[in-house]
Amino acid sequence: ERGLDIAMREVRIGTGAQYPHDEIRDMICEGAVIFDDCQANLRLEMIPNDPRSYSELPAEVDCANQAAGALDVINPVRRFEMGSSNELVIVRACMLYDPVFPTSQLALQRTTDLNGKSALVAVSAFTQEPR
Repeated sequence: ERGLDIAMREVRIGTGAQYPHDEIRDMICEGAVIFDDCQANLRLEMIPNDPRSYSELPAEVDCANQAAGALDVINPVRRFEMGSSNELVIVRACMLYDPVFPTSQLALQRTTDLNGKSALVAVSAFTQEPR
């Protein structure tokens, strides 16, 4: 969440800059140093939304999808749109990580991918500064 907050601040005040998915992902990974192979395991969704007619985010989180035993991401980014001036933008990040105790039955509901990684999801919102 800290890495996401730092990156979103940079995006918010970078008036007029168009940041691609991979550049924002790399900014987040700089602030999230505890994760291994952050660039391959972090996936972002950036969705402009109207605060006066708010629509919910899709229920299914867009996480990186890798074939079993593979490191290459096989699914494209689902939705990543920079907002226009004064527009509310919702950002959702999904980090896949290897759980410390993958077989424990701690009554936790875990979302896992084909490689047994768990999903950690964080959400942030900001209003795009005027250009």
